[in-house]
Amino acid sequence: MTENDAQQILLVRALERQPASATWTEDDRLHATQQALREAGPQADAPTFISTRARLACERLFTRKPALADLLHRLHWRGWFTPVALLVALLAGALLDSAGGNRINILNPPLLLIIAWNLFTYLVLAGSALVRALGGQSRKDERGEGDAAHKATTPGPLRRLVVRLATGQGWSIPAHSDDNLGARFTRQWFAMAAPLYSQRALTLLHGGALMFATGALASLYLHGLVLEYRAGWESTFLAAPQVETLTHGLWGLASLLSGIGLPDAAGLEAMRFPLHPGVNAAPWIHLQTLTVVLVVIIPRLLLALWHREQVRKLRTHFPLPLDDTYFRDLLRNQRGESATVWAQPYSYTLSDAARAGLTPLLAPVLGNQIRLRLQPSLALGDEDDLPQPLPHIDGAQLAVAIFSASATPETENHATFLATLARRLPAGLPLLALVDESAFIARFGHDTARLDSRRTAWRRILGSRSDILPVFVNLAAEAQPTDVTGQLESLLNAAPA
Repeated sequence: MTENDAQQILLVRALERQPASATWTEDDRLHATQQALREAGPQADAPTFISTRARLACERLFTRKPALADLLHRLHWRGWFTPVALLVALLAGALLDSAGGNRINILNPPLLLIIAWNLFTYLVLAGSALVRALGGQSRKDERGEGDAAHKATTPGPLRRLVVRLATGQGWSIPAHSDDNLGARFTRQWFAMAAPLYSQRALTLLHGGALMFATGALASLYLHGLVLEYRAGWESTFLAAPQVETLTHGLWGLASLLSGIGLPDAAGLEAMRFPLHPGVNAAPWIHLQTLTVVLVVIIPRLLLALWHREQVRKLRTHFPLPLDDTYFRDLLRNQRGESATVWAQPYSYTLSDAARAGLTPLLAPVLGNQIRLRLQPSLALGDEDDLPQPLPHIDGAQLAVAIFSASATPETENHATFLATLARRLPAGLPLLALVDESAFIARFGHDTARLDSRRTAWRRILGSRSDILPVFVNLAAEAQPTDVTGQLESLLNAAPA
């Protein structure tokens, strides 16, 4: 799966997670699935089928909403940004007054700051890598999950700035296309693409450091063609023997590799400013250059190439997880399967309107092909009489406990029923607790204070015996709010696949 495939998949996913509209109807969803089945085939692997469907959906979608195509384009890494940024870094290094006039102080040459900064950067990078490794391992040990590496790659402030400049988008700034759809997709994309953008930013930052050092060296040599640099030293506190120790520490490796000798204390005394005019700086420039090549240019080049390879891998094999309810639904459609929902009302007989609203409620998160197994209502106080095993539960993808908001919740009944039901479900089967407000609203109207008070009571009572969060719905309503669909999706995604 490529980066472009992942973008299209997440855009279509964000679109299909909201109620059907003129932009994208139920017929459009079905058509995209059928077209993907014809093109990819029912035996195609999950990434191929899902990416094919997203591509076909986007082809139809972009003809209606060209702004969405523009949105994807704006999220692309601008091709001109990298060469321009590297050129700016090269020029910035070249404009550096590398020699500070025509005298080079061998104790404090301008290139020494570049060397020190890069050494500090390597230390920070090594420390960050160690923290990520230890933090990721501890999280895996505690939770048995592998998401620590993904979270650890979330870009820091500097990398976020690079991403903003390279894409023209803020890291989590909502897009201005199609209102909530564009904002939701943009947030999801940046969350998923954090590792990729982080690697791109690191590639550019290492390349920029390399080019800055290269520009500084080029400036030094170009000035040396028309100016004579004189090398020497001066110090308030150091004498020639101490300077000998320092120069051998700073430039000893370069001297060893190049064969350029370093003067002893007597030779250094003859170079002291302002008592002496200094010596020709060519050997010292060569030593500095070789040190910069060893400490800055080669390591930065290797780091830039390594991160660029990571970018290539992430672009061509984008790590988009396909294990949430949306993708499970698409794969069931590919196999021609329907989602089976087992529902148990408690002390509540659903009206015809509420019964009819149950399937449309779950369709956005389970797909349009739903087989509902609605059980007879369990009477108040009969929670201990739940059969084991539960009837008709085999093959279900979801279990639903249904309550009426008109009832007064009780710990010994409602909460006990929910906890008992959760224990008797097959292992791994997700359980939703729905509190239907249709009768309550029909009786009291949309009294916000009264409704909020009743919701608070239901949350408190049900939470006293289990950690299952209730979802409050109006099953008799013609359409459900988007936030209800989001709650259902979040709860199902948190459940085992």
